[in-house]
Amino acid sequence: MALNDAALELMADALAAEVTHLSLHSSTPNSSGSNEVTGGGYSRQSVTWNVDQDGDLTLASTVSFSGPSEGTVTHVGLWDASSSGNFYGAFALSGDTAFNSAGQYNVTQLTINSTAS
Repeated sequence: MALNDAALELMADALAAEVTHLSLHSSTPNSSGSNEVTGGGYSRQSVTWNVDQDGDLTLASTVSFSGPSEGTVTHVGLWDASSSGNFYGAFALSGDTAFNSAGQYNVTQLTINSTAS
């Protein structure tokens, strides 16, 4: 039997409570979160999540980063701390994948989907 929506929502709530920060990466990170962006005042940013009844997580609001002017970003990473901490994985970015000329990058959408199948 597959998990029902109540179980998926419970798991998503636990993940949302644990993943408190996002990172940006200049190429595909390994299992420990390598290739994190550096320079230009970059730091991980705190994140809050919305959890729906199906157990899907979405950003509660835009997450804004400072970093190197026009530096490339390819992935957004999931962490439980603003530095060091535990890395929980990453998602490839699509669309605009560079800091703007002012050294700003915004993550406006991120969804972590669950499925009951």
